[in-house]
Amino acid sequence: MKRVESDPHMFVATKVINREKKTLIIPIYVDDLFPFGNKVLTDNFEAFIPNYFETTPPCDAHYFLGIRVTRSRAPLSDTTIRPYISLDQITFIGKVLTSIKEFYPEHKITNRRTVLPAAPIEPNTQPKMFTDPKHVRRFQSAVGQLMYIMLATQPDLTYPVGMLARHASHPSPDHEKALLHLAGYLRHTAERALVYREPAKSQEKPGLVEAWTDADWAGEEHSARSTSGMIIYKNNSAITWGSKRQGIVSRSTMESEYIALFTTTNHIVLIFALETQFGLEPLRPYIWCDNQAAISIATSGGMNFKCSRFMNIKYHWVRKAYEGKEFYINYVESESNVADLFTKRLPPNTLKYLRSYFMEDYFARDSVKEYEDSEEED
Repeated sequence: MKRVESDPHMFVATKVINREKKTLIIPIYVDDLFPFGNKVLTDNFEAFIPNYFETTPPCDAHYFLGIRVTRSRAPLSDTTIRPYISLDQITFIGKVLTSIKEFYPEHKITNRRTVLPAAPIEPNTQPKMFTDPKHVRRFQSAVGQLMYIMLATQPDLTYPVGMLARHASHPSPDHEKALLHLAGYLRHTAERALVYREPAKSQEKPGLVEAWTDADWAGEEHSARSTSGMIIYKNNSAITWGSKRQGIVSRSTMESEYIALFTTTNHIVLIFALETQFGLEPLRPYIWCDNQAAISIATSGGMNFKCSRFMNIKYHWVRKAYEGKEFYINYVESESNVADLFTKRLPPNTLKYLRSYFMEDYFARDSVKEYEDSEEED
């Protein structure tokens, strides 16, 4: 067993069984272990570890850090059914909605089909000395709870939670209204889950990693800064996602898209390194971008645009990674770019369409029943 170089909180073990290489991966979070991989190696590890540490009896994972794990194993007689694992936080979401309702008892949480109100979210113009510290703490607590849901199982919350977090130190009544709007959206989508299926036998490249990247140029009106967004899939299931306000003011759409491509490339290269250190043989990943100018700069090997001469040189690491054959990059139409969801507020139908690429409806409703009497609004 050895520590993974790219993540010191993870260990990996490999062993040849019946002339096949088997792998066991052990991520560690404080005092929680989550071994997964080959069943023989997993059973051996679960029998070995109690000799050195006090542990709870091993069993199939059902809950891990508030995340419910549901496993469906296909019967051997039916080869048309693909086994899957789903992740959801429906119980935790119910507790968060109750908590937000207690924070703001004067307001009603109603279903929403959009993540944020249509009005732009602007900074609070009132001096901080006039802001009630209790209001600040309850806003920060609510945003923090939503952030954990976003990081674990609800990628579609990434942009709105990030937007609210920008104003967490000095929230205004408008920010609180936006928070309640997002709570209504969470209530509307609480029954959805992330699902990870075994690759189909007909799948051409099982294990392929693909990333979508996008940017909303100067989308934050008061600062003229852009927002980068990305989502990365493995076997057509989302494994990581992100939305972040860019650190500089981009001078063009191309520059903002190129910066977003830089961020996505960092994650793609890390995932490739992790898979290599796990003892796997990863395929070269794909990145999908909807800006031809950014793709051209990354792939041409030269400065084709005058404005690219003025960009920070660190962003041109993307070109070096491409020349090193660390990934492919292809063009995708903006309408089909899933990463668009991580850069801006979208209308209901577009949001629903893009969300379907990484989340599926779920059946459990046990923790959100108390909200079923609320009317639905956009």
